[in-house]
Amino acid sequence: MAEIKDEKAPFNASKVLDRVSDLINVKSRTHLAKEIGVAQSTLHRQETHNDLPWRTVIELAKERGWSLDEILGLANNSSKISSSPSYDEKPHTEFVLKCSKTVVQIIERYLAHPDVQQRGLGEKRLIELRIDLVEILMRIALETQCNQVLIDSTCRSILTIKQAY
Repeated sequence: MAEIKDEKAPFNASKVLDRVSDLINVKSRTHLAKEIGVAQSTLHRQETHNDLPWRTVIELAKERGWSLDEILGLANNSSKISSSPSYDEKPHTEFVLKCSKTVVQIIERYLAHPDVQQRGLGEKRLIELRIDLVEILMRIALETQCNQVLIDSTCRSILTIKQAY
């Protein structure tokens, strides 16, 4: 089994938080932290370490129809946040299958890692993690043209947040 590398995220947390601040129309990190429901010190620490409150950012994007590509600065025009793609722009079946396979492989690689295995998570907890991860990671995969680095770093971040890794 391949070793999991601790890679830095391929984006700038400050810029992502700036985009989210613009979208919800707040001017300061204090107001942003309050708006997204995290302590200001937590948000500051995450920004300083180029880490993000992933679950919150993803949930906000999902709730409000924001494109994760643009929030993360992966889109060509990152200043404009678009809504969900129209039916004609949605990926074809082959692309969706490719993304599904990639997401499942990444999830299974992390859940099979010795650090996760040593935690002794029960089968029920592992199933819950898989369900949570598939939904979030598939959305990211489809919105980022199956960017494996981003899918991988998001998976690791979520597992860390959920204290499974």
